[in-house]
Amino acid sequence: MKPKLEGFIHGWNAKGKSSGYIRNPDVSVTVNNTVNISISFEETRQKVEDMTALSREQTDEILEKINELEEISKENSSRKTKWEKVKPIIAFALDKGADVAIAILTLVMQMKLGG
Repeated sequence: MKPKLEGFIHGWNAKGKSSGYIRNPDVSVTVNNTVNISISFEETRQKVEDMTALSREQTDEILEKINELEEISKENSSRKTKWEKVKPIIAFALDKGADVAIAILTLVMQMKLGG
């Protein structure tokens, strides 16, 4: 009984003038969420420079890997070739901790080596 009363309150069962019953209007909701994660090689280098937990030697080593990634991204080779060159850099980054891995993997994702 409660659903019928609620329908009556909303006018779902009221008679209209020309078409019989007034119907609930069709509602269409479209939600487009676009997340743009755009981070440059330079911004990543700055983030690595600001990581206080890294020694100077570690920082230089990571910056060298970022430079390698930048060169790979500029190459005019196939995705497969680029991917083969990127895999060792990913393994390196994962071994250096979460902050470094996130920074490197963000750059790799922007290179669009998949699919």
